[in-house]
Amino acid sequence: MSRQSREAQTNETREGKGRAARVPLNALQAKLQVRNTERGFNYRWFNDDHGRIAAAQAAGYEFVEDEDAKAERAGTNAESDTRISFPAGTRRDGKPMNAYLMKIREEFYNEDQAAKQASVDEIDAAIVGGKLAESDDESRYVPKGGISIKRTA
Repeated sequence: MSRQSREAQTNETREGKGRAARVPLNALQAKLQVRNTERGFNYRWFNDDHGRIAAAQAAGYEFVEDEDAKAERAGTNAESDTRISFPAGTRRDGKPMNAYLMKIREEFYNEDQAAKQASVDEIDAAIVGGKLAESDDESRYVPKGGISIKRTA
């Protein structure tokens, strides 16, 4: 029996018992992968640079708290940051920059995506019609019948 098939069998046994599959320590993993997400939310990392966090909060995003850290500090006077963060480089002012995990309700996320898509659809329609939005420049060549775009599914 090969090593891979033994690992697969072990994982199937663990999952069958209601436990999570085993992930070896040396396995490649994305450092910013989000696990144990709450249903009904969309998650995203934001850098704490140039007002990005404040803008995210104004848009409806909220910080994701580290539940283990909150539990450790429960009942104590310890003031410590329990927001999930990750070192993300250096800010433009030379100070260390962190990325914070934030979440937004899925309904708000979907509304935002629909608004972005409406803007893209408007630009696409202008291109197909042979003119760019907010431009009266007639120096471009546009074939009779406009421009055709063939979409592939």
